[in-house]
Amino acid sequence: TGWSDAAMTRVASNMPGKNVTRSLYYTTIQAAINGATSGDVIEVAAGTYNERVVITKSITLQGVDEATTIIDGSTFPGTGRGILINNGVTNVTIQDLTVQNFIGASGNLDGGIYAIGGNNNLTIQNVTIKDNRGASTSGSGFYANGPIDHVVLDHVTSSGHYPGARGIVIWNGLKSNITITNCEVFNNNCCGIE
Repeated sequence: TGWSDAAMTRVASNMPGKNVTRSLYYTTIQAAINGATSGDVIEVAAGTYNERVVITKSITLQGVDEATTIIDGSTFPGTGRGILINNGVTNVTIQDLTVQNFIGASGNLDGGIYAIGGNNNLTIQNVTIKDNRGASTSGSGFYANGPIDHVVLDHVTSSGHYPGARGIVIWNGLKSNITITNCEVFNNNCCGIE
């Protein structure tokens, strides 16, 4: 491209999404996910990102720090989830970031992080999910739809979801090998863990 290594480093450092596995940089988190191959690690730089993210393959999505990597829905008109894990996508890890201020269309399926179903071997670690809500009825911080096997929520803070909202929901179908540890769940209008 004719760019010096120093110039390329400056450009790359301003891009939010990095495929750590392949040393590739992307202008959005979603572009980094779309360009990934199963098993890749996508790292999101420190900053606040107004994106709705859809995970379509087995990856690790990680921030650099839970307090400084923020996926925020406060500027979106209308409804949508913060992070959606597509049906049947397994072996996903989400860690070291915050998901906040998303407005779901209705029900517990909406809000911060939603795993549609069959998302076995799902790990959520060192994640804050806060202030997500339903447009009319209820929303949730984290929702995993069954059937599902092997879910780990470790050091997750889920709070401030309303109206009628839940902090952590694992619902429908067979649910097995669920581990919830070192989590703080509070100030959710309906329930903490359901």
